Amino acid sequence: MRAHSRKLSQPALILTHLLSTDTVAVSQVYLSAITLFELELGVLRTERRDTRQGEILRAWLNGRILPRFDGHILAIDTTVALVCARLHVPDPRSNATP
Repeated sequence: MRAHSRKLSQPALILTHLLSTDTVAVSQVYLSAITLFELELGVLRTERRDTRQGEILRAWLNGRILPRFDGHILAIDTTVALVCARLHVPDPRSNATP
C-alpha cells in the first residue's frame, strides 16, 4: 500500500498509518460512516479511472479496513447529515473577491 500512498485520500493515509503501527490498538479506533462513505467514493472513482489501482484499493478496503472496523463504525445523526450535505455544496461567497 505504501507505494501507492501518494494517491490516497487523507482518511486513507491516516488509516494506513494506524494499521501499520502498534501505537494505537485498533479496538480503540472508530470510523464514522462519513469516512467510510469517503473511502468507498474514492475507491469507486479510482476503479473507473484505473482498473489496476482500483483493484488494489478495493482489496485494501474490503480485506483490511471493513473487517478490522466491523462493529466500530459510528453512525451519523440528523445534525451530522445536514452539516455533511452543506459541505458538498460550495458557498458562492467563498469565491468572492474581498
